[in-house]
Amino acid sequence: MMDSRKPGRSSRRWPVLLLTVLLLMSLVLGAPTPVDTLASGVPQSPAVPVANATTARGGAVTQLDISLYTQTLVWQGYWGRMVGTIVLEDDTGDQLFNWSNVVSGEVFASRSATVDFSSIQCANASVVLSEETITGTGSDSVSSTFTSLSSQEFTVGRTTFLSGACDYSSYLYNSSATKGTYEEVLLHDTQDMVYMSILAENGQAFNSKSADFEIIVPEDGSDDVGTDYYFYAELD
Repeated sequence: MMDSRKPGRSSRRWPVLLLTVLLLMSLVLGAPTPVDTLASGVPQSPAVPVANATTARGGAVTQLDISLYTQTLVWQGYWGRMVGTIVLEDDTGDQLFNWSNVVSGEVFASRSATVDFSSIQCANASVVLSEETITGTGSDSVSSTFTSLSSQEFTVGRTTFLSGACDYSSYLYNSSATKGTYEEVLLHDTQDMVYMSILAENGQAFNSKSADFEIIVPEDGSDDVGTDYYFYAELD
């Protein structure tokens, strides 16, 4: 269930459109504006495995147990740091005060450049089914990936989503290949799918490096045509 009451602070900041994968942000009186960019990393894929062989002999029967470890072709993963600044300034940019190095809030990714965060809600079965036109309905489908029914409490804009409000969420992996640090929740603005990662300051990423978020988004990797995703962020 959702609680639309205003949180304790009277001036809730709305999500900010990120022009690239990650931005240094400056929030100005409820109208945040990106001020700088950080270059995204080079896409990384696993090494191609070498085929194994077994010797066949006429007239023999042999038990053959097969172990297959394969890379998904329908998800793109991102991870990284957040550098956030909340400011109190006038229309000329003169600051009365600022709160730097804020790492509390959310990162959002969507194929829409015009997400309506005032209409944001938990994704339902219908929109998840629509997303599976990208991933298919196999073992790495959207519904097979986001299986938790107990998302933690979070706030987007002025809407608070209580613990367990969203039916599609999942914790992404840390370096020990277990879930636990970064929760991703599926949202929707009545028009477009929104993937949200709740920030976890200085958490341990899947590769043992320090990170503030991990997030995955669906992408059909069966061809050489990529998919544009727009990133947004909000500081608490």
